[in-house]
This record gives sequence, structure tokens and C-alpha cells, in this order.
Amino acid sequence: MSARARSDFSRFIVVWAGQMVSAIGSGLSAFTMCVYAFRTTGLATSYALIVLWGFLPQFLLTPIGGVLADRFDRRLLIVIADLGCAAGVLFIFFMMSVGHIQLWQIDLGVAITSVFVAVREPAYKASISDFLPPDLYAKASGLMQLAGSAQFLLSPLIAGI
Repeated sequence: MSARARSDFSRFIVVWAGQMVSAIGSGLSAFTMCVYAFRTTGLATSYALIVLWGFLPQFLLTPIGGVLADRFDRRLLIVIADLGCAAGVLFIFFMMSVGHIQLWQIDLGVAITSVFVAVREPAYKASISDFLPPDLYAKASGLMQLAGSAQFLLSPLIAGI
């Protein structure tokens, strides 16, 4: 690997590490909200609604996020989307800190976060070509898959501990 490729890969690793930490944090938040909803109401429906609002906006809006990632600065989209995700989590935190939070408020915060994830993920995945030469795409893609899986594997494990 040339010195330039090592430098490019180092920059990518910094972004990748940040996104991995973000994915694990998002997974922890989602897991915690689901457990909280179930323990509070005792209904599996409460749990299922949070999961629904966590995935439905992503499912519906990711194609639009892909178009945005192709037309606008991907780095800026990632930053804006991360701020939007933080806004959803902060909304839930604020509502919890002022008193008894209701299930619809958790659903709303999760949905806000999910909308911004639908923008962040395509921009993040498309950013490989901004950071790396083509011979490193496969390695970077593997790391990105690892980070995405960490959200679903490591987050519940960490939350359980």
C-alpha cells in the first residue's frame, strides 16, 4: 500500500470509527427504549411500535437519501444527519428529564432519528469513493458491514452488562 493510500485509509478509519461508535450508541438507545416501553406498559405492542418507528422511515426514505447523497456533499449530509439523529435522542432525553414520558414521545423521537438515519447511511456508504482509491473499496466495505452489524450484536450485549 502506498503512502497516499495509507493516508487515505487512515482518514477513512477515523470516519468509520466515529460511525461505529454512533451505530453502537443508536443500538443502545433503541434497545433501551424498547425495554423501557415494555416494562412500563407490559405490552409487546409498545415494543413493536418503537421497532416500527425505528425502521419504517428508514425503509421508506433511504432511496431519497441515496439521491441526496449523489447530488450533495456527502460529508455535509453525514454531519447534518448525525445532528438530526442527536436531536431525536435529545428530544427523548428532554421529555424524560421533565417528567413522565409517554409512549408517543418515545415513538416520535425514534422516528425523528430514523428519518435522519435514512439520509446518513447512503451518504456514509457512498463516501467510500470520496476517501479511498478503488483498490481499497472491498476492505472499506467489509469494515462498514462490521460497523452496521455491531449495532445489532454489540449494543444488546453492552446494554445487558
